[in-house]
Amino acid sequence: MSDPGQPQDEANPRLPARVFGQAVDAGFSPVPPTAPPPAPTLLEELRPWAGPETRRQTFSPPVFGALSVIFGITAFYKATLMLAPLALIAGLIACLKRQWGWGLIGILSAVAALAIDPTFWALAGLYWLARALGLLN
Repeated sequence: MSDPGQPQDEANPRLPARVFGQAVDAGFSPVPPTAPPPAPTLLEELRPWAGPETRRQTFSPPVFGALSVIFGITAFYKATLMLAPLALIAGLIACLKRQWGWGLIGILSAVAALAIDPTFWALAGLYWLARALGLLN
């Protein structure tokens, strides 16, 4: 019942013999020899953990951006005339420090808090009236 073209295994005549072909290269090749690394400088000898390619990166938390957002959102509920200008200032500083998202959210929330505050509009109206009557020259 076996295929006549297949060689038989001596231990079990019913199984075909295992045929092992040539070795297959799996893509591993030895690493070519490289030149030895350059001699360390005096600075590298004193600080071996900080080589010339390592650059110190420090974490800078978005302090001004977070303050801007906190002041802007809090200005919706309490002390709008005090907190909204603080949010605007902190938002501008945050944008100067490249904390764009935090700064813009703080600035927009401060502007929105001022836009819905009746006290701000009353003061703006009094200022306009005083200028129109010539009291502020």
